[in-house]
Amino acid sequence: FGVQETVKMDDEVVTCQDVDDVPPEAKKLKAEENKPIETEKNVVLLSINQLDVASIPLEREPPASKAEQPPESTQEEEPDKNESSVTINPSSDTAAWSTEADIGSVSDSVEEDNIALLESEGGQVEVFEHPGTWKSRIPRCVRLGCLVLGLAIMPLALLGASLVIGLGGDSSCPPLYSPQVWWKNTVIYQIYPQSFQDSNGDGIGDLRGITSRVAYLNYLGVGAVWLNPIYPSPMADAGYDVSNYTGIHTQYGTMDDFKELLKTLHENGIRLLMDFVPNHTSDKHPWFLESKTSRDSPKRDWYIWADPAEDGGPPNNWLSLFGGSMWMLDNTTNQYYLHQFTHQQPDLNMTNPAVLEEMDKVLEFWFDLGVDGFRMDAVAHLLEDPEMRNESLAPEHAADKEQTYESFVHNRTTNLPGIHSIFRRWRKVADRYSDKLIIGEVYSSVDVVMTYFGSEEQPEFHFPFNFFLLDNEIWNGTAVAKVVNKWFEYQPKFGWPNWVLGNHDNVRVATRVGPELARALNVLLLLLPGTPTTYYGEELGLENTDVPKDQQKDKNTDNPRDGERTPMLWDDSKYAGFTDAVTPWLPLPDRDTVETQNVEAQKSDPKSMLHLYKRLVNLRGTGTFTHGSYKQLTVSDDILVFLRYFKEGLKLSPYRFAVAINFSSNHSSVSFSDDDFVDESKIILSSYLDVSSKSVNSQSLQLRPYEAVVLQGQSDFWV
Repeated sequence: FGVQETVKMDDEVVTCQDVDDVPPEAKKLKAEENKPIETEKNVVLLSINQLDVASIPLEREPPASKAEQPPESTQEEEPDKNESSVTINPSSDTAAWSTEADIGSVSDSVEEDNIALLESEGGQVEVFEHPGTWKSRIPRCVRLGCLVLGLAIMPLALLGASLVIGLGGDSSCPPLYSPQVWWKNTVIYQIYPQSFQDSNGDGIGDLRGITSRVAYLNYLGVGAVWLNPIYPSPMADAGYDVSNYTGIHTQYGTMDDFKELLKTLHENGIRLLMDFVPNHTSDKHPWFLESKTSRDSPKRDWYIWADPAEDGGPPNNWLSLFGGSMWMLDNTTNQYYLHQFTHQQPDLNMTNPAVLEEMDKVLEFWFDLGVDGFRMDAVAHLLEDPEMRNESLAPEHAADKEQTYESFVHNRTTNLPGIHSIFRRWRKVADRYSDKLIIGEVYSSVDVVMTYFGSEEQPEFHFPFNFFLLDNEIWNGTAVAKVVNKWFEYQPKFGWPNWVLGNHDNVRVATRVGPELARALNVLLLLLPGTPTTYYGEELGLENTDVPKDQQKDKNTDNPRDGERTPMLWDDSKYAGFTDAVTPWLPLPDRDTVETQNVEAQKSDPKSMLHLYKRLVNLRGTGTFTHGSYKQLTVSDDILVFLRYFKEGLKLSPYRFAVAINFSSNHSSVSFSDDDFVDESKIILSSYLDVSSKSVNSQSLQLRPYEAVVLQGQSDFWV
């Protein structure tokens, strides 16, 4: 029924049989096989990666300052300073552990840093969520009896488990989490480098600035950081016009600065993902400068060139995503080159083996440096129709007086079948290394997006980004449930879900839905099964900043994206702690927003969005939320309720959790059937952050406007 542990419990030693199965991060805590493991006082039981592992000698860490551990919202009395606590960052690749003094009631900081621990009495601590909690409630003699019985029926149990696995589970549930797959057990945090932290006073964020804020990333509990492009670039499209794939833009620092950032992140158990832009280069890239010198250039076919049409105009009717023709005439050679984005971003010819080999080398260069993975940009656009046939008007746009990119069906310039061989190739490059992740940016219909998983035999991306919540326009329970269900309906069995609410190309979620509902949507984002990605500032509930036209930097679209790219708010100083010397590269929001929504202000407010986000990250790190099953219970326009529970063959699972979200501006009530949940449940988290361990009757649960709550209920002993 799980791993036994070697641990001294009030002078009683229980022998560990499977210490070798303990994850590497736990082995770092100096556990030795088949030897007693003692704590100073009593024992705290934890479950690591669903292996019931007891507390091992934990290295002490200096207590964090009050600024680093703001008070959490609770109605309970503040615990005694002498009472023990255990903290863990469950979503980091390498967990950080510490113990303090005697075991007793769990402090506020523990409730925040490891929400899997609940207050207990008499020197005993329970883990409220993991299957290992049965040990804290059942006498040892009974446990030993169960062990003997379990060993006797183990062959039958293994057969039954194999049958369960072979038959498959709920179609809406993701695959079970593997301890070795770090990206299934983490939160990805997207950083827009220009706007995170300036370290040299030029008003532009940089690598040293990000390094200086790694402690904040640790505070959040995120396990991976994705950086938007930091390569050398003329910045015609915010760095997505790359002029050197293996360098660092001077405005961000040096390669040494990058290596220091990578080293610091890894020392803190945080992975680093980079942005890879394979579809196009800058028109200032040496490859393109060589390509355009003559029609006979050795790099001519590294890009896509075509003769003019009979009338001297573009070769066909293809339009750029940023407006106008997809073709730009080069007067030197009297041919057009293709650019799906701006004319400063000529498309590479991905049918050329030499180009693919160079892209392989780019990936290998960064992997060799220790980068943990890539988000790959605009992957649906890598191939075009070799015959360059015109695209057809979409039926709903046939009567448009002015044709735009949206007017056409882009079956000649996106998602061409041959594109998948490229991603299978790059997946093989990643798989030659250990624990690397590649993610694809694909905006398309759900059935098309799913093709970018590849197959089990020929995998492509570990997952394509799921933008269907980000693109959602109807924010009620029915619509959101439909979005979630559709992903699970189409996702292949070997696939893995992921969720996104915002990024650098879209209006911030709090602007789209309002600050109240944005809190509830963070609950949704972080407690659905799969890997969530958070855009910087969304943990603060930041909204778009109104950027005057004369200060806008994004000149490529009709709807400039500057408003969601403005500097991070760290404190209430003149420039919000982002920079000291000069005006930031993009303006800050109004003074009231700076003073009330910054990081330091929210750390001091126990009911802030920041505290909610941090608690959700920690709650997500528990076993049921990282790899448990998912089931929708109640769906209406006002209400969405879903169940998270752990089920793996005959494995014990004494607890299940319900997440209830009110999408209405009015009070709403929700009830559960007897088969779904127990009568007596406990609210362990409310998005209002004013409820702590409150017992409720789940047959008649009342939700306040835009409130989301997490309920804990004990299910049957056997699931």
